[in-house]
Amino acid sequence: MRRTLQRARAFSNLLWPSRRRPTPSALQALRLPPLPQRAWNSESVKLRNYQEDCIQAILKNMDEGERRMAISLATGGGKTIIFTELISRLTHPTRPQAEKTLILVHRRELVQQAAKQCEKQYPGKVIEIEMGTSHAKKEADIIVASVQSIINRLEKYDAELYKLILIDECHHAVSPSYLKVLKHFRAMDVNDKIPIVVGVSATVSRFDGLSLGKVLDKLVFHMDSTTMIENEWLSPPRFTTVSSSVDLTDVGDSATGDFDIRGLGRAVNTDLANHIIIKAWMDRASERKSTLVFCVDLAHVRSVMDKFRAHGIDAREVTSRSPTQSRRECLEEFKAGKFPVMVNCGVFTEGTDIPNIDCVILARPTRSRNLITQMIGRGLRKSENTGKTDCHIIDMVATLPRGIVTTPTLFGLDPDMLVNEMTPDEMRAEAAKKAEARRKAEEEEEEEKQDALARISPTPPIQLEYTDYSDIWDLLSDSRANQVVYAISRLAWVLIHPAKYILNCGRNGYLKVEMDHSGWYNVEEFRALPASTGRGKWAKPKPVMSGVEQLDAAIRGADTYILSIYPRRLVARSSPWRKLPASDQQLEFLRKFRHRGDKDWEDMRKSQALTKGMVGDIITRAKHGTLRLFDEKVKEQKRKEKEEAKELKRRLREEVRLGSIE
Repeated sequence: MRRTLQRARAFSNLLWPSRRRPTPSALQALRLPPLPQRAWNSESVKLRNYQEDCIQAILKNMDEGERRMAISLATGGGKTIIFTELISRLTHPTRPQAEKTLILVHRRELVQQAAKQCEKQYPGKVIEIEMGTSHAKKEADIIVASVQSIINRLEKYDAELYKLILIDECHHAVSPSYLKVLKHFRAMDVNDKIPIVVGVSATVSRFDGLSLGKVLDKLVFHMDSTTMIENEWLSPPRFTTVSSSVDLTDVGDSATGDFDIRGLGRAVNTDLANHIIIKAWMDRASERKSTLVFCVDLAHVRSVMDKFRAHGIDAREVTSRSPTQSRRECLEEFKAGKFPVMVNCGVFTEGTDIPNIDCVILARPTRSRNLITQMIGRGLRKSENTGKTDCHIIDMVATLPRGIVTTPTLFGLDPDMLVNEMTPDEMRAEAAKKAEARRKAEEEEEEEKQDALARISPTPPIQLEYTDYSDIWDLLSDSRANQVVYAISRLAWVLIHPAKYILNCGRNGYLKVEMDHSGWYNVEEFRALPASTGRGKWAKPKPVMSGVEQLDAAIRGADTYILSIYPRRLVARSSPWRKLPASDQQLEFLRKFRHRGDKDWEDMRKSQALTKGMVGDIITRAKHGTLRLFDEKVKEQKRKEKEEAKELKRRLREEVRLGSIE
């Protein structure tokens, strides 16, 4: 099968490079020999060196048999230019008679942007738009289509005539609308005659964890914003974080795992928080010519805009409800520098070409590294003709115990850390400084332990104590280790050991996230079989995801999968049933290993110290390996104690004692 494990793994590692192996970012250094170009009467376009490398990587992999490829390119990298240039360079290996190209996008601005570039580059070709009231002619050479429109007009398109399908912002490509289009053009088949599919995005990953391996087989090129900044293809950013006074503790999650928009809007859109935004801009960025503000929702946009205006600052809004003409006029005036602040919510996170932006205010808290990277990317395009030298990123940091992504977290710093106009290099240096301080503190702590051991008095008899692991209850009931997964998910995941997590689905079975020997996380579903089948207790494990680099991506993908099957109340940590007293059946299970601990389960139940959720987690740990882990730790502790005792005896034998001189 083409969708192999190795190909799926390529998508797990784009924003968080692996520390264990080379990442796809090394691909940007490839220099492949030029392949023959087709004479398509295109205008001469001067490509940057990495853009040419990207095209050559696509053509090379196509000749080697790849048909569904992805490229990861930072915002401002010129993906539209690469797309349009690729059209004239590519001839289908097995269907050279196919000449047509389909460009799939999901927003109006992206459709118009792609069509304009194609018209500029191919003046002799027929280019049509399929969107809204615009109906493309099927005879066109290049179709630029809104996915929302083309899914209802597919019958007029002959798949045999298409050589290439380009997907802009391809992290959306696993949605049902994209899949419907790709199936019509036979791009989901497994053979070498399907159209070449190339997807591009600044973030070839999804916050909900769904794998793009369902649509795209291989990542063939990657260049991140850091590399582009170092090579002066993008403007350098300067970061400032400001405490916004916003408390997100009570804000729930959306279906994707990010913050629920309604709850987030209520928490963020306060007079104090909005005043802090204006104050921060006036103190730190009032000299900036073009500031883009990212808000949560329409009400937040209006409140922030009104607050700017109340201070005499010409701020204007662009939202999804803005009329097309007024949105276009506002955008053109902003590009021309006629007003300093534009406020939006979700309109300009993707595919927006406004090079003059020299300040970005992040007033929309998020758990998604993809989203924060996209928002920052809006300000990184170069614009020398406007006098732009860098982009000031002002991050309005909200309060949340865990799980929020801020600009410092992108550089390995604490999310609550406040920085003041720091460059990426300065932030990395600060991260390295803190890491070195932690390392030295750990070394000093270890040295103190060794010194304490060396100072042990030989006089008292040797006594071995196993206080760390003497009570199985402490190990099974301690939920502190779950804090890592609690920060990622609202579901009732249970840590078995640092590389294994279990989500119990009641009588239906369970979901397992576990790291394999190569360091990849895999997700499997284990379903319970009905007793009437006469077979074993469990069905064959069903693979859900495989080859995932990061734990948070694996957990979120598992969450997305399980919530599509079972109701949230069955698996959520906050479900009311988890607070009910433990059942007799649960207590009976605890009694089976009563001898391992010293707790009286019955007394604890009567005092209401044992709930269904708590005991359920204990049973999950017991069933999936924690008891074995406990026994192993006890053995290891005993072994270490024996070695220490043996070493102490040896040192006593070697010690020379001198008698007193009278």
